[in-house]
Amino acid sequence: LISPDRSGTALTEQVEGNLQVMRPSSVALRIDKVGQTMFYVGSNDESYWWFDLGDEKVAYIGRLENATPEKAQRMGVPVHPLDLPDLLGLTPLPAESDAAWPPRVVRSADNRRIGVEAPARWGMKRLWLNPSTYAIEAVELYDEAGVIAAVADLSNHAGVRVRGDAISR
Repeated sequence: LISPDRSGTALTEQVEGNLQVMRPSSVALRIDKVGQTMFYVGSNDESYWWFDLGDEKVAYIGRLENATPEKAQRMGVPVHPLDLPDLLGLTPLPAESDAAWPPRVVRSADNRRIGVEAPARWGMKRLWLNPSTYAIEAVELYDEAGVIAAVADLSNHAGVRVRGDAISR
């Protein structure tokens, strides 16, 4: 986990997480460090929440319909609460029936990755895929001005079964 401290200096910390997702809007993510929960973030059909359980314990709770980039930034999460699964590489690409079809496809500057661009709630998302395996190696979420709001580098992929969907992994 790389995040800024109060002075803006980037801190790198080794953490572990527990993620539960029930699409389309129920997400629960717990981040632990050395067996102690640091953050708990999530959403359901109506609300989102962020519990910072570090030194200064703080809780933020809001309604999804009232979520704004400014409110999310106050929590330290510069993305819409429902875009968290996108950042983790868990959201399917747009289907042909989706208004975002066809997604824009680009190549990385070094030609080692395929980028798939689609709308996000407050801007655009770009998924960087390995051209051989189609595994998502990175996700970039952009704000409405086209500036990167968050980046996730993904590795050590492992397949999981999706309950109720024998095809998805």
